[in-house]
Amino acid sequence: MRKEFSGGQPYWIWSSEQSHTKPLEQSPSHYEVRRFRRSFTLDQTEGLNLNVAVSADSRYKLFINGIVVGRSVGKGDVQRQFYETYDLTNYLRRGTNILSALVLDFSPVTCHPPELGAPCSIISHSGGFILDGAIQDRAGNCLQDLGTDSRWKISIDTSMYFHNRGCPHGGFVGYFEELHVAHAPEKWTEPDFNDSDWHTATQLYPATRLEDYRDAPSPYGLTKTLIPPMKESAPRPFTDIFLPGGAEAPANWKNWLNGQSVTIERNSSIEIMLDAGALQSGFPMLGISGGKNSQITIMYAEGLRLPWSVEDANILGRGLDTSNITCMSSGSEKAGWTLDRRGSLAGWYDEIHPDGRDFIYEPFHWRTFQFVKLTVKTADTPVTLQPLVYRFASYPFEPLYNFQCSARFFEQLNKISWRTFQLCTHETFEDCPYYEQMQYSGDSQITSLLALAATGDARLTKQALYQFSWSLRAEGITECRFPATLPVVIPSWSLHYIFMIADFFDYTGDMETVRDLLPCIRSILDWFDRHKDESGLPAKLPHWNTVDWSPRWDRGQPPGWERGPTCIISSQYLHALRVAAKLEKAAGRKNLYAEEADTIAQKINTLFWNEERGLYEDCPGGPDASQYGNAWAIHAGVATPEKAGRAITAIFENKELDPASFFGIYFMVRALEDAEQYHRFPELLGRWQEMIDGGFSTWAEDIVYWRSLCHAWSAFPTIEFLRGVLGVKPGKPGFEEIVIQPQPLDLQYANGSVPTLKGKVSVEWKIENNEFKLSVNAPAGIPLRIILPSGKTEVTKQGKITLTEKI
Repeated sequence: MRKEFSGGQPYWIWSSEQSHTKPLEQSPSHYEVRRFRRSFTLDQTEGLNLNVAVSADSRYKLFINGIVVGRSVGKGDVQRQFYETYDLTNYLRRGTNILSALVLDFSPVTCHPPELGAPCSIISHSGGFILDGAIQDRAGNCLQDLGTDSRWKISIDTSMYFHNRGCPHGGFVGYFEELHVAHAPEKWTEPDFNDSDWHTATQLYPATRLEDYRDAPSPYGLTKTLIPPMKESAPRPFTDIFLPGGAEAPANWKNWLNGQSVTIERNSSIEIMLDAGALQSGFPMLGISGGKNSQITIMYAEGLRLPWSVEDANILGRGLDTSNITCMSSGSEKAGWTLDRRGSLAGWYDEIHPDGRDFIYEPFHWRTFQFVKLTVKTADTPVTLQPLVYRFASYPFEPLYNFQCSARFFEQLNKISWRTFQLCTHETFEDCPYYEQMQYSGDSQITSLLALAATGDARLTKQALYQFSWSLRAEGITECRFPATLPVVIPSWSLHYIFMIADFFDYTGDMETVRDLLPCIRSILDWFDRHKDESGLPAKLPHWNTVDWSPRWDRGQPPGWERGPTCIISSQYLHALRVAAKLEKAAGRKNLYAEEADTIAQKINTLFWNEERGLYEDCPGGPDASQYGNAWAIHAGVATPEKAGRAITAIFENKELDPASFFGIYFMVRALEDAEQYHRFPELLGRWQEMIDGGFSTWAEDIVYWRSLCHAWSAFPTIEFLRGVLGVKPGKPGFEEIVIQPQPLDLQYANGSVPTLKGKVSVEWKIENNEFKLSVNAPAGIPLRIILPSGKTEVTKQGKITLTEKI
């Protein structure tokens, strides 16, 4: 195949108003929607191939001969516009063929939470579509150039409207759909469709690859996507059906759930509730026949809501004041999350207006749901529905690990953690799939490490690392989420970004990428250095100083952040200095940060340690103190062993300490590991047991459960099972040395395997008759450093080894 977009053969195309001429016609939607077609004829297909490269501003769906073959994958930032490649050879046919695309342009609409708007995670310039491709013979000769230009046809869509009605708890995901089928051209992606009344596409800009960008007349620097397409399953059925309020569904609707069609008579209405059995992300599909002038809505929700006054219900958490956590009304003081059928459902929804024809509805973008409420209101004609199904969709991570142990609770944790992780990974790492679909660097530190440890797939991590570097501001600090149209800085999150780079290097040994990112690391640390006060620590930092969602704090910000330095951010800065020093050394650079780190550690001990209380206070002079602050002082290496022991005692026993949320608990576990008290890790898992008891299939966002029921940072238990219980970690970058340091906790046995760059590492251990027996099967020839529970260390290059010690 020729090099994609080389020589500027194709053009970005759109309708004529994009080139500042008179509009062809008016679109009724908030977003601008366009349909594109390009026909070509083949006398025969043997020996021919067709490979295409495709991009769009803002999103596309690609077809050939009526078959969907691709969707937008990469989220770039316009300057770096991702494109995807497809081999369409097997779809070619003799006679007329048709390439077609449906493109949504979000640029006319701004992101406006809590009222939705455009998706915040998609950065747009203006509407545009581009395709590079040609029919070629076996020798690579171009027989027909199919690149986008004025030979393509275009139609302005008037069937797709968009709305934000029913918006719960705010969000950043963008408007939901309102489809008026009567205005949608039928079979427009197929070769025999008559497009004679379609317009000629307008050429906007020539294709320009990012590496060829000079003084180009295009806003887009085209670059090949760094990640594979999402994995989509075959259609799946829902598992349960009932009426709102929990009553049994009528027999005909139960039959519908099991595969039969159902007809809703004219001038009638019905509401039906569907349960997928677990939280899903994917594309719902509904076959519809008849029903002209009917209205059908598909409403999506993670869970149901019940008032706290319903005493016999299993409701997650308890009614608490959430005003410190959210700046919008959540209703959490009156109702909580439940899977109880009696609960009510509120959420975003898609709306369909049939015109009497047979068609299958599928939204352009994937949806998140466990529960769906289907509402049907017919007019003068009945409507017949095929069963509602969905195709699960997520990033194609494969769980290349396995883990079993003697505690059923741990195995439940592992199963739900993997599902939470899976639902928070699509085109980027995501904080949550329902409300935001945003990639935050703090959240991603945890999600990325889970990806590296459990799958060995570093592609989404590598993309995230580059994306955050693209967000670097002129003042020298990265944004907390990216890609994003609403810019926000969380200083602490820029430090977590540095930690994520270090984890990536440990697991991959990819020094080329690290060298690319070192200037960004230096800029961040310089920003913190420039914001020190007379104490010599970063203080009164601008922007949003959130560090963890403790319910006692104002929007996650630790007490005293606006007055001076804080123990948490100072300790994170110290840890970042030490991490950066290691990366600089690995890159062969002068050690820039180690000496400063030692000075910072002394200052933290002086300012924040309270000897009488035996803990670190959040700000100089106290009295505020938190679990998270003490965890970070230990994890950053500030505390002596004696102080660390006392601080750990305070974390578990001092009820005055502000509690950590799920994100913060991860770093409490790191503190336990650093203080050699990892055996206490299970004591921190009470909230996870609460969610299991509630029947939930994913982990919630925060400990008051006010909003998201699926949040990536809460999935870290799987990290602990692989790196802790089984004990498999990189001893040197890229697993040039493999460390195996199992932590028995209170278990009787554990076994499993972990992927590494050098191959799979299998670990099995058990405790019998006061004896710890460990068996390891690892790639031969790679140095293994095995650390037994007693601390005894064995170094070997044997692939298989068994060790035993008395306990």
